[in-house]
Amino acid sequence: MERWDKPTYISNGALGKLYRPAASRMQSSPAPSSSAQPSPEFDPDLEVPGLEEFLASAEECYDPYAEKLSTLMGCYGTEHEDEILTGNIRNRLLYLKKGNMRYFEMKDRIIDSVEGLHKEVRGWFTSCPKAEAARRALAWYRVTYHADHRRPGKKPFWSFPWIVCDELLLKIKGVQ
Repeated sequence: MERWDKPTYISNGALGKLYRPAASRMQSSPAPSSSAQPSPEFDPDLEVPGLEEFLASAEECYDPYAEKLSTLMGCYGTEHEDEILTGNIRNRLLYLKKGNMRYFEMKDRIIDSVEGLHKEVRGWFTSCPKAEAARRALAWYRVTYHADHRRPGKKPFWSFPWIVCDELLLKIKGVQ
């Protein structure tokens, strides 16, 4: 059962019986391509009057967030945003062999790094008056998801507006 460091045999136990059909199914089905995933669509219900005055500020916050998240992804060898946000790295062998460092210790470090970045970004958000928080959160959403704000050749980071999810969820709840 894929234990390269030990001799292999066909297990007649419960795990062997579960493993063989799962392994054959994995080999017969093509791996899903994460690059072929469609882009999320912008929700027009989240447009509010007065949003335009916060768009420049939202872009000023998005750019350093994207840069810092890209740096973290490069540091930990991840290719996709979901890997760095969850700490579940697809290429775990990198960390299992490197200097006897355990994968779960690295996962904790990754999550701590991302939480530190999110705390910093929340600080950028809370620097504005509370009365403007909803419009500012919606501007962050628009800068991330609207087609007019997509940057050609650059990887989009869909997590950016969800750092301030409390404000977004209040607006979404009010729309429904």
